[in-house]
Amino acid sequence: MINKQVGQWFGSNIFRFVGSGGMMGAAQFSGQPSSAVAPSAGALIAGYGSTVVGDNPIAYWRLDEAYGYEAYDVMQVHNGLYTNGVVKGETALIADTDTFAANFDGTNDNVKTASSASPSPGNEFTLETWAFASSDNKGVCFITAEYTSASAPIPYALGLSFDTGATPTDRRLVVGHFTGAGSWNEVRDANDLPLGKTIHAVGTKDASGLAVYMNGVEVASSATTVSVVVAGSAPTFIGRRFDTGATNDFFDGTLDEVAIYDKALTATEIRKHYAIGIGYAPTSYPFHVINDGAIGYYRYGETTSTLCSTTVSNPDYWKGTYTASPTLNVSSLIANDDTSQAINLDGLSQRVVIANSFDVITDTNQYTVETWIECSSSVPGCAIVATDYPGSGRVTYALQLAGNDGSGNGTYLTTGFYDGTSWYTAVDAYSTLPLQKRLHTVGTKTSGALTVYMNGVQVGTSAVTASTEATSGRDTYIGRRWDLFGTADYFHGTVDETAIYASGLSETQVRTHYAIGVGHAPTSYPFHVIRDGAVAYWEMNEATGTEASSTVNNPDTTTATINGGVTVNATTSVAYSNACYDFDGTASAKVTLANTSALHITGNLTTEAWVKTTYNGGNSKEILTKDNVSGTLRCWGLDMTGGTEYPRFSINKSNTNYAVAGASAMNNGEWRHVVGRNDGTTIDIWLDGVQQNTSANGGTIDNDDAGI
Repeated sequence: MINKQVGQWFGSNIFRFVGSGGMMGAAQFSGQPSSAVAPSAGALIAGYGSTVVGDNPIAYWRLDEAYGYEAYDVMQVHNGLYTNGVVKGETALIADTDTFAANFDGTNDNVKTASSASPSPGNEFTLETWAFASSDNKGVCFITAEYTSASAPIPYALGLSFDTGATPTDRRLVVGHFTGAGSWNEVRDANDLPLGKTIHAVGTKDASGLAVYMNGVEVASSATTVSVVVAGSAPTFIGRRFDTGATNDFFDGTLDEVAIYDKALTATEIRKHYAIGIGYAPTSYPFHVINDGAIGYYRYGETTSTLCSTTVSNPDYWKGTYTASPTLNVSSLIANDDTSQAINLDGLSQRVVIANSFDVITDTNQYTVETWIECSSSVPGCAIVATDYPGSGRVTYALQLAGNDGSGNGTYLTTGFYDGTSWYTAVDAYSTLPLQKRLHTVGTKTSGALTVYMNGVQVGTSAVTASTEATSGRDTYIGRRWDLFGTADYFHGTVDETAIYASGLSETQVRTHYAIGVGHAPTSYPFHVIRDGAVAYWEMNEATGTEASSTVNNPDTTTATINGGVTVNATTSVAYSNACYDFDGTASAKVTLANTSALHITGNLTTEAWVKTTYNGGNSKEILTKDNVSGTLRCWGLDMTGGTEYPRFSINKSNTNYAVAGASAMNNGEWRHVVGRNDGTTIDIWLDGVQQNTSANGGTIDNDDAGI
């Protein structure tokens, strides 16, 4: 570690000395970088800094100097001058231990570029910073160009309720610009910026309008086609209003990681910056939730508070309240959870209440409700997550337990909404909700369908074109039904990682969340199996017992039985796995799954397995098959041919068996990857990633009420 009293890090591996006395005199400031001390943008290593640089800002001040007067632009063009005693070397506002931030006193502190070095983004721009407001700032700017005259109006500004010609009365995040002839174009959040909390603030302008983001979520936007008027040459200020004349024109608090772009960052880019800035690697579960657009995200990391914090959006206005004392700090339901915590609800009165929340869903007419649960006991009709039922209003969205038709007090996982007149639902079509098992549950609404997922698999869907009822000011409940019909209103069990989206997540996004949530890294084999849509996946890594659990789908419908002649926890040399099943070749050596409608597949089908045979010769050797009731023909099967030991895949179609065999033998003692597919037109067989053979006999598979 380099002593930060004598030098300064840029990114994580660029070091700059600031002179023999540790200070750089004001006379040395030129607005341009010195070749002897300038940081290198290209040398920033992985992390927040490299993420920003990768999106090509035209200016990027990390404000992480420990000493000196010069605020260096990482892009090496627009250096600034710390003015009037800005306190440097403060604790960074991002999750990076090798950087600092700068503190501004609210009286006259600011950073100023030379006029000739001021960035000029043009008609599209993004202004980005991390901010910690220490007092009730009103009318201040985080980033702005100076207002010098009517002929040189402000091309860009991001700050708090700065009004041109009026005294500000609130503390709302604003982005704006002049359009010419003295007219001003802006958009602002409807709520005040929180005090004493770190905020990621972003303002954008593109051809369609202005938008402002807080902590990864768009909190306000305005459609406009007016252009930015850029005239004259003026400096850029950080921490100061564009036309200052009073002490309340200066920001009181800490600023960090200030960037200007000559384009509008996308919502995905902004969410990525935020997620990485608060410390979540792109391989982590929270990163994917944030990056996929959660507008409310409750991780339950509190240990004693009644406040249930949201990881995204405005923390003062989208927060929840723990009601009736839920049990906090219970074991997390996801793998590699940095909080290691969840909450437990008693099924009687405990819940989380999020007041006046998520009205944006009625604007988008889409939603996703996502949460991890472990149900302790069945409470028919209870809601896991739902909006309030305010008098004559209706429910905007719900993820609940209901009857198998979506109504009543059953225990089938259901998602639904009211359109103002009727109730629409999608229900798990196969089984009631399992008890005492960790479950990833998701309900989505798009413009054409409602869908419900369990453990990465779609278990119910219905076509819906109706819209969610336009509402405002409704509470959201976690763990409580919206209408309190009776005692069967409250969820009983553990809840973790609850997220609300104003969009319908795709199947791939849902599967990705689930795979990472159960601990499979994006580079792992199981991750790809889950993400690519497995509806049953037996990893065969049990150490003991007679149950073969499927990693995906409803565990009550996909858990198989391990019979005699099968040894669990056997040694494997497959790179991704640490265990396998060993079958001794006797008639009883098999794993069996009773008939389940969840796996009645008559259309496209892929079967996949890793196999090492220890005996060649004799009859065909079954790998994975689905029988029919009579036992004379199988619905489909993956096996090895007798004698030649070729891999083979077959389907039964119109009571006729069609098979396709490979051309290479599966030799004793070698692990081989075998895949058989039916795409509706052809069937084919693959060995070790190579297609061995194909046949034009694909089609609709005969199904039967038999097991696997």
